[in-house]
Amino acid sequence: MNDQKTDIAPQPDVSGKLERTQLAAAIAIAAQAGGKIAAKFRALGPRERRSIVTAFRREVIPPGKPGRERRKEITAACMDWKAGMCGVELYRKHLLRYDRMGHWERKVKTRALMDAIRARKRRDEDKGGSVATSD
Repeated sequence: MNDQKTDIAPQPDVSGKLERTQLAAAIAIAAQAGGKIAAKFRALGPRERRSIVTAFRREVIPPGKPGRERRKEITAACMDWKAGMCGVELYRKHLLRYDRMGHWERKVKTRALMDAIRARKRRDEDKGGSVATSD
């Protein structure tokens, strides 16, 4: 490896991808680093080697935000519910083709919507936020 540090990082091309030569160079550097680690720390077991690989992967590909992204439909329904809308008016606005549904489908969809609203409200109260928080 080269001991000199360079501040110039490879720049992606127009499509956002590195050129093949740059990609090959990055792969070679990673393989060389892996070989050095494996040679220097031969006594490491498989579990320890996996933790090294995990640490390397986290540097190359940083983890994303934890949790699932909030659904905009539920957020809109929560804001309307908080504003005082309820019952059939709320369901007609937020459930697609509500008037064409049969009795049991309406029952299932309305219960699912209200459960989602209540769960959002409960989670926001647990966090100390409000129901109409932004996404």
